Amino acid sequence: MKRIAVARLFQETSSFSSKKTTIEDFKQFGLHFGADIFSQVSDLRDEFCGFMDAARQATDLELVPIMWAVGWTGGALTQDTFEFLKEKLVNGIASTPSLDGVLLAFHGSMAAERTDDTEGAILSAIRRVIGDKIPLVATFDHHANMTRRIVDNLDALVAYLTCPHRDTLETGLRGAHMMQRLLRREIAPTMAFQKIPMVTPADKYETEKEPLKRWFEAARKLEERPEVLAVAQFPVQPWLDVEEFGWSVVVVTDNNKALAEQLAADLAQQAWDMRHEFLVNNPLPEEAIRMAVQQEGPIVLADGSDATNGGAPGDSTILLEEMLKQKVDVTTYMTMVDPEAVEKALAAGIGKEVTVNLGGKQDTYGKPVRLTARVIRTSDGKFRIVGGSHHATSVNMGRTVLLQAGRIHLVVSERLNPGHDPLVYRHIGLEPKDAHIVVVKCVVGHMHAYAPIMKKTIWIDSPGATPSNLSRLNYQRVPRPLFPLDSDMAWKAR
Repeated sequence: MKRIAVARLFQETSSFSSKKTTIEDFKQFGLHFGADIFSQVSDLRDEFCGFMDAARQATDLELVPIMWAVGWTGGALTQDTFEFLKEKLVNGIASTPSLDGVLLAFHGSMAAERTDDTEGAILSAIRRVIGDKIPLVATFDHHANMTRRIVDNLDALVAYLTCPHRDTLETGLRGAHMMQRLLRREIAPTMAFQKIPMVTPADKYETEKEPLKRWFEAARKLEERPEVLAVAQFPVQPWLDVEEFGWSVVVVTDNNKALAEQLAADLAQQAWDMRHEFLVNNPLPEEAIRMAVQQEGPIVLADGSDATNGGAPGDSTILLEEMLKQKVDVTTYMTMVDPEAVEKALAAGIGKEVTVNLGGKQDTYGKPVRLTARVIRTSDGKFRIVGGSHHATSVNMGRTVLLQAGRIHLVVSERLNPGHDPLVYRHIGLEPKDAHIVVVKCVVGHMHAYAPIMKKTIWIDSPGATPSNLSRLNYQRVPRPLFPLDSDMAWKAR
């Protein structure tokens, strides 16, 4: 029986969000240690559940749970939070006797106040503890910012194959099977890593649509070769400002370094040659709202610049202000994070009118909007997203109120919401298919969940912590030259 230490540490950072991520954010969505983990997460369909399924299917694996920590997307982790999580994970592994392997589920785009490459720092610390002879395998979101330090400290890795992410459990299974084969000495993984000096908007990150579909299909074709164990592609989430940044690709072969390097270079070059296809030119808020009003609904307005699934604070008022300015007279659903407004609305009571200075308190790109609205309904903000995702399926938005001002319905919560899922509205009695305009706080994560409902998605060019127009971001730490910030640069894969 092989004893495998398993853990999950998952948070996606926006360096441009003013709200730091603390240990309370991890406690909100899930912070568990030791044997308690199995009972807490058994139905979430995440990578950790994939590890558990693999162990149930095998006769030679014993999983030793160390930590399960999921923090919602947000700003950089406070350094104290990062050091705490790192210490708990590394010390948990160090204090576990007779380990044969370590299997981890990471996001890959987590950053802390003073540590850019958090996953790389953790992996190097684990490697110092376990030495070179115990295999170390990890799974990643394919929006990870892959680094040399991560790759050099792993024996193998795998990553998601779909966006919106629907293969989280399957990715866990693939990672566990890689570990099994390695321990049985059926394979000798060798990895090659290529960093690509480019960053692109997330608008075209759906793997079932061009142009990303073409790049991912090329990798799946390579995986048909028996000597290729895995191909992991990383079109990085664009809202990080860290030193080693950009798209990347990792190829894992069975003891064939030259082949891994050649295939990684080929895929990197293909991505570079396609780079212009990923750029977008979205309408400004005033134009996007007019377009949505004039078309048959439901129309989804993707407020990607305030993406709660990308690290933004969820309280941008730019769209609300413009809708009030245009006197929008169609049924519209929006969300807002504003604990002060929630408190005031609850004090007023259901059926009463309340005047609040709504939003714009954490988002530095807009300002609060003074609004008089009626309190329609309240909830505790707790629900479960059935079917799972790369986020925890147990959601706690905190106390939540439904406000109505004219035909604009505002779901106002104390805490962040999963911007991609219709349950944000349904849990408080709103049905998105009955609206003309539905605002989602994400870029592409909603495309699967809203597919049966919406007629169309309109993406918007507006300021915020997570914009599609990357020229709006004040990158300071990323390596230069970097496309498209340096649009005339030349590059060729090694």
